[in-house]
Amino acid sequence: VIFSANGTNAAKSSAATFAAAGSYTLTVTVTDGGGLATTSSVNVTVAQTITSVVVTPATASVTKGLSIGFAAGVSDQFGDLMSPQPAVAWSAGGGGTIDSGGLFSAVTAGGPYSITASSGSASGGASVSVSKATATVTLGDLAQTYDGSPKPASAITNPAGLAMAFTYDGSATVPSDAGSYAVVGTIQDADYQGSASGTLVISKAAQSIAFGAPPAKMYGDAPFALGGMAGSGLPVSYASSDATVATVSGNVVTIAGVGSTTITASQAGDANHGAAENVPQILTVAPSYYSWASDNNLPSASAGMSQDADGDGLCNLLEYALNTDPMRPNASPLACDLESVGGREYLRLTIPKNPAAADVTYAVEVCGDLAAGSWSAADTVVEEDGADRLVVRDKIPVGDAQRRFMRLKVSVAR
Repeated sequence: VIFSANGTNAAKSSAATFAAAGSYTLTVTVTDGGGLATTSSVNVTVAQTITSVVVTPATASVTKGLSIGFAAGVSDQFGDLMSPQPAVAWSAGGGGTIDSGGLFSAVTAGGPYSITASSGSASGGASVSVSKATATVTLGDLAQTYDGSPKPASAITNPAGLAMAFTYDGSATVPSDAGSYAVVGTIQDADYQGSASGTLVISKAAQSIAFGAPPAKMYGDAPFALGGMAGSGLPVSYASSDATVATVSGNVVTIAGVGSTTITASQAGDANHGAAENVPQILTVAPSYYSWASDNNLPSASAGMSQDADGDGLCNLLEYALNTDPMRPNASPLACDLESVGGREYLRLTIPKNPAAADVTYAVEVCGDLAAGSWSAADTVVEEDGADRLVVRDKIPVGDAQRRFMRLKVSVAR
C-alpha cells in the first residue's frame, strides 16, 4: 500500500493506493509534541475487478480439417490473473468453429480469421490462418493413340471431384500429335492442395493400304495409274520387282515388256502414323502385236499392222494372227476344202492360230455373190476353235446352181 502523505501533519488526510487485491488492516498513529501517541486501525478489502483478457497463442495456423486450442487469461485491475478464473465466451470470425473450451476446428482455408474470448465487459483476441488440406491425385489416360484430336490426361482425387489443371511439357495446351509429354496435374480448389506428375504417351496410329490387283495388260498398252490408298491419307509409294516388265514413276506404270512383275504398295508413315504393311500385287503383261513385232525384229518403218514387211501378200497383222514369219515370204497358211455332211458338200476353212495372240479376234464370214454387205458370220458352223487352230464350215451347201465364198477377218483389241 502506498500513502500519498505519511509521517507529517499533512498525513491527517492521506490517500491509500493498493497494488493488489486482498484484505488489508490500515493503522494510524498520532503523536503530539510532548511525545504522547494514540493509535487507531481500520480493515479494508480490495476486490478483484475483471479488466482484461489475453488469448494465447496470439497467432496460429492450422490445416483444414484439423483443430488447434486457444487459452484465455482473465486479469484484474492490477494485471493479476483472476482467481478463480471467470467463465469465458469464445467466438470465431470465420474459417471454422470454436467450442466453449477454446478448441478451434478448421473448416475453410484462408485467413487470418479472428478468435475472440470475452469475460464480463472485457475481451481479448487472437488470429488463426487455415492452410489448405492435402489431397491425393492419381493421373489417368496416360497411354493414348493418335487420331488427330487432342488427348487430355485425366485425374482421380481424394476427396473426389476436385477441379484440376494440367500442363503438358509446361504448356496448358492439350497435345494431339504422337509423342511423349511431361504431365503435371494440380488441384484447383479453395480448401485442398495437391499435385501429381507423369508422362502422357500418344502412340502413332496404325494404318493400312487398300490396293487391289491391277488389271492384266498387254505389251504396248498405254501407261496407267495405280489407285492404292492409305487409311491415313498419306501418299502411297510403289515399286516394280522387274523393270524389264514394267516401271513405276509416282503412281504411273509404264509397260516395258512381256511377263509378270510384283507391284508393291508401301507407306512409310510419318510423325503420327506407323508404317503400313506392304501390299504386293502381281501385274501380268501378255504378249501383243507389238511384242511380236519386237520379237521378230520388224523394222520400225515397216512394222505397221497393215504393212507387208516381207512382201508375201500377207500384211503384218495376218502374219501375227496366223503365226507365220513376218520377215520371210510365206504361202497362205489357210486351207479351204469341201466337207461332206449328210450327202451334201459344204465349203470349209481351216485357219492356223497364233496361241500367243490373245489380243486377236478371228471371224469367218460367208456369202454367195461377193456383193458388199452380203458377208455374214451367221451362216457358219464352228467345228473347232482351239488355241492353235480354227475350223469353220458354211451352213449352205455348194450346188450346181450357186456359188459360195468364205473369208477370214482378224482384228486386234485396243
